Amino acid sequence: MISDVLMEKIQYDSERLKRNIDEIMNKLRESPNDIEEMDQLQFFIKNSLEEQIYNLKIKIKNTMYKLYLLEEMQYKYDFGVFSKVWDCYGEPKQIME
Repeated sequence: MISDVLMEKIQYDSERLKRNIDEIMNKLRESPNDIEEMDQLQFFIKNSLEEQIYNLKIKIKNTMYKLYLLEEMQYKYDFGVFSKVWDCYGEPKQIME
């Protein structure tokens, strides 16, 4: 059934989003050991972070829309899936703070 395939896609997307978010968070939490690592971290923050967050937000919105479609089909899904998607929704704001 199409709703089952959509649910699998939502689960896959939310897990992938969570991994991407965790990778960004880990990079930001790293303590530089020398000036080169500090420079790389600053470069990442100034040049890459905003774009990565923007791309994550687009992917999160797409996943949220898929979840909305399931709700419109009155598909019964596990609360854990709903929770994962909403956790991903709030992460980009937390990263930027």
